Amino acid sequence: MARIQRQDDTAQYVSMIGELSDTELMELLPHAPGVSDPHIEMEMQRRLKGAIFSLIGEIVGFRESSEVADKRLARQTSRLIFFTYVLMVLTIVIAILSYALPRKG
Repeated sequence: MARIQRQDDTAQYVSMIGELSDTELMELLPHAPGVSDPHIEMEMQRRLKGAIFSLIGEIVGFRESSEVADKRLARQTSRLIFFTYVLMVLTIVIAILSYALPRKG
């Protein structure tokens, strides 16, 4: 009977710890090293693991969007170079025609 009561109390305690904010959870930690509640440490590790997985997801998403932007920028740069060459050729043609036409006429 006492064992069941302790399990219920532990379950309620663990549930209460899970509902605390990060700041409140940190305040529960004692300031002396080596003296800590294993439930609090487990909850902190669980939250840290969740934060790490969240961060990894954000980094992967950022990398994928960065790769898409990189491909788009490469295409735009290629187009800009092509149109620059076209503009140079047209400028040379205009220069040649403006030099040649007045001499004939």
